Amino acid sequence: MFNPSELRRYKGGIEVPLPRRPLVEPTTPTTPTSPDKQSPLMLGSAVTLSALLNERAGDRPVVPLADKLTLSLSEASLLSGLSQEFLFQSIRKDKLKAFKHEKDWRIKRADLDSFVGGL
Repeated sequence: MFNPSELRRYKGGIEVPLPRRPLVEPTTPTTPTSPDKQSPLMLGSAVTLSALLNERAGDRPVVPLADKLTLSLSEASLLSGLSQEFLFQSIRKDKLKAFKHEKDWRIKRADLDSFVGGL
C-alpha cells in the first residue's frame, strides 16, 4: 500500500523535536525578590487561574461562570456537560435559542437551563 521510503520521508517532515531542558542551570534566581519583578508565566511559579483571569480582566470584575447571564458556546458546553457540537446542532435545528454576538454564538443561561431540563 505505502512505499516505506515515502512514509519515512513524510514522518521526518512532520516530526517536531521535543524541547530540551538546559544543560546548565540558570544563574538568575528562580524566586523573585519582589512582586513587581515576578513574571506571571515564569516557569516553576505557582500561578492560579483566578489570578490570571483577574490580571487579564484589568479593572473589570470577573463573574463566575455559573452566574453569567449569557454564555459562549464553550462556556455553555462546560456548564452543561454537553459537547459544543451537540449544542451547535441544537442551535441550528432551533431546539436551543441563541444569538450571534459579533462572530460568536451566545446563549442565555435561562435558555440553556430549560434546554437541558427538557432533554
